[in-house]
Amino acid sequence: MRPMTILIGATYALAASGAVSAELSVTTRDMQAIVYTTSIATSWGLIGHRYKSHSANVGALGKGWCSQAETRRPQDSFTLKNILDIKARYVGDLVAFDICGTGEAAEETIFYGLPKGGKTQNLRDYAVQLKEPLQLEFRKRTKPVLVEEDGETWDVAPEVKLSSTGISMREYSGGSISWKFDLDGTLTDIGEAHIRNGEDGRIEEILTTAGPLKFSYSFDRSRLTSITSSEERVEFKYDGRQSLTSIVSATGNVEKFIFGDTLLLEELVRQDGIRSAIFYDQSSGNVTDVIHPLGCVETYRRLSGESDNAFRIQANYHCNGKDLTQISVSYQFNENGDYRMSEQVTEENDQSDRRSRMAAKSTEW
Repeated sequence: MRPMTILIGATYALAASGAVSAELSVTTRDMQAIVYTTSIATSWGLIGHRYKSHSANVGALGKGWCSQAETRRPQDSFTLKNILDIKARYVGDLVAFDICGTGEAAEETIFYGLPKGGKTQNLRDYAVQLKEPLQLEFRKRTKPVLVEEDGETWDVAPEVKLSSTGISMREYSGGSISWKFDLDGTLTDIGEAHIRNGEDGRIEEILTTAGPLKFSYSFDRSRLTSITSSEERVEFKYDGRQSLTSIVSATGNVEKFIFGDTLLLEELVRQDGIRSAIFYDQSSGNVTDVIHPLGCVETYRRLSGESDNAFRIQANYHCNGKDLTQISVSYQFNENGDYRMSEQVTEENDQSDRRSRMAAKSTEW
C-alpha cells in the first residue's frame, strides 16, 4: 500500500464555479496540508497550483507553492500532469533535476550521470561535444523511493537523455509525460507545448498546438500577478509580506487564502464566504485540526512512543460532536529512510453521510 493522503469529502472541498477552485487535503505520512487550485482553464488544458505546508520552496505564488499544467491530448483518455516548476543543473559529472524549488529548498531532486565507463568532470562541456543523444543513468533522489514490502520499487525513474542542444526527460506513469531543457537547464517544452522564458529565466509564454493557444505571464518583482490566454485572464493578489491573498478569475470568482504569522496557510475562503480553517502544532508545523463548514472537524495525531522508522497516525472526522470516520495508518521505513510499507484501518459510522466521509487517496503531487 502506498503512503496515504486523507482527502476531504466532496461536500467540503472548496470549489467555486468557473475555472478557480481549491481542494484541501492532509497527508497522514507527514501531517501536512495540501491545497490544489486551478487558476485558468482552456480548451488545451489547465494551469494549476499546489501548496504544501511543509515545503521550503518559494515559488511564483510565494512560500510552499508550485505550478503545473494539466493537458489532455485528443488520443488520450487520461490527463497529463506536467510540473512547470522544474529546472536542471549540473553538479560536476551529474545533472540534477530540482522539482518545486532549487537545491536544498527543492521538494525533490533527482540525479543522473553517465553510463558505466563514462567519465567527465564537467557534464555540460561533455554534452556540447556529443554527436547524438546519450541516455543517462539514474543515480539517486532526495525524496524517499516508494518500495513494496518485498523490496521492489513502485516508481520507475524517468528516462533522461543528454544531447549537444539540451536535456530531455520522459516519465511513463499513466501516459508519457515529457520535459525538455536547454543546456543551461531552463525548461523549454512540456509535452507538445513550447515555453518562452524571459531573461531572468521565468516563464513568459506557453505556446500550445491547440489553436494555437498562448498563455502570457506577468510578474511584479518575484510574484506572478496574472496569466492571460486568448480565452480568459486570471489575477493573483498579495499582501505586504508577498503572501498570496486571492485568485480572481475573469468572471469575478474569488478564492481567498489567509496566511498566519509563520506564513502557514490558516484559512481558505470561498467566494460565498464559507471558510475552512487549518491548525498546526507550534513546534513541528504538522497539521493537528481542520475545521469545515457546518461544524465538521478533522483531527490528526501521531501516537507517542514510536520511532521514526515505525509510527502510527490517527485521523478522526466528526460532525456535531459525533465521530463519523476514524482512520489509523501505520508506516514502516527502512533504516536509510526509504518508505517500506503502510497499513490502513478505517472505521466508519453507518449513519455517516457518504458525501462527507474522508477517503483514502493513494497518490499525491
